Amino acid sequence: MDQFSLSYRFSFLLIALCLYGVLGSPTPDNPGVTELIIGCFLVLAASFSVFDFKSNHERWKSVLSVSLIYGLSVMVMNAFLNNNDSGMVLRDIIAFFFLLTPLFFYDVLARNPRAFKCFSIALIFIGVCFSVRALLPIYGFYEAPDELLYLANSPLVLLTALFLVGVVFSDIYNRAVTLRTAMVLGLSVIPFMAMLIDVQRAPMAAVFITMGFALCVMMYFRPKRAAVMLMIFLFSVLMLAPVIEDIVFEILSKTSRVGMNMRVEELRAVFDAIGQNPFTVLLGLGWGASFEAPSVGGLHVPYTHSLLSYFLLKGGLIGLGLVSVFCVMVGRELLKIMNVQPVFGFALLWPFFIPVFLYASHKSLDFGLVLLFIFLYARVMDQGHAYKPLTHASVALPNGSA
Repeated sequence: MDQFSLSYRFSFLLIALCLYGVLGSPTPDNPGVTELIIGCFLVLAASFSVFDFKSNHERWKSVLSVSLIYGLSVMVMNAFLNNNDSGMVLRDIIAFFFLLTPLFFYDVLARNPRAFKCFSIALIFIGVCFSVRALLPIYGFYEAPDELLYLANSPLVLLTALFLVGVVFSDIYNRAVTLRTAMVLGLSVIPFMAMLIDVQRAPMAAVFITMGFALCVMMYFRPKRAAVMLMIFLFSVLMLAPVIEDIVFEILSKTSRVGMNMRVEELRAVFDAIGQNPFTVLLGLGWGASFEAPSVGGLHVPYTHSLLSYFLLKGGLIGLGLVSVFCVMVGRELLKIMNVQPVFGFALLWPFFIPVFLYASHKSLDFGLVLLFIFLYARVMDQGHAYKPLTHASVALPNGSA
């Protein structure tokens, strides 16, 4: 693949990501012209790279390739055998292609020396755009759209918040505090506010766990600088105290109403749905399949709140096996990152963990972009470089390899 081909494909990908951040949404109820244009740019950027057999094929690519074949053959066939709604089948297949994002775009970015940093900035751009678009209607700057866009639910909003905090931590840890550090800190408030106001319990718990870990690391290795980080944290809490108080009340109220959203009961309901015969247990009910979900009052819905149970419903034990093997491979790449840059590793861990086990955001392009970012980041680690995202300082424990 020549450099010119890589350049124009990367340009198409960046255009698609920018349009997605400014105009798109993770799971639109009524896809229209905007989604069609973004999709066209994504197709141009992919350019059938999955069939580029001259490139190096990591094991995770093989798993995704097998999943692609299984998803477009057996799961499509089951969809028609079970007479599933064609509109839901199409939505599921599009979401399936989003999950395969690393397969389509890894080579485009891995072979372009400057592409990774541009891609990192593009993901942060999407996260900030989604956060701003989620906040503006609340403060009366423009009328909220009729449909729910779920912008604050995006894994990229959580990744953006944690990544920007990681940059601040990196600067303080390495005595590289500049005006840019203050600007990044101020920018990180935007995704935090979006998640707070939308009462996102799991992402907010992830934020506080990550910040607590960062403080513990700094207190152990750099105790004097930890005091600076702690002061910034306390100042932020004081500034946002009225909002935080209201949000804590909303979180407690939501938890008292819905608890943990009946995730275990949902899994049991999926087993009941596919347990009609050995055939459906093994191969699932196909794309577009729905089930009686206890988490939404017994309504029939075509999604689950976990990537694993979602593939169990649609693809049976074989689909669950394929996605489980892939998740283990992603976890291994995350361990590489966390061994060298633990704080940034946490920034990638939670946007992966939450859609896999807790939220239905695994059906969005955002989740596929997070997976792609993890594989690219791990590749940089394999090459012996501690990538310095958006900053000139790296964060590694003293016994790390950075």
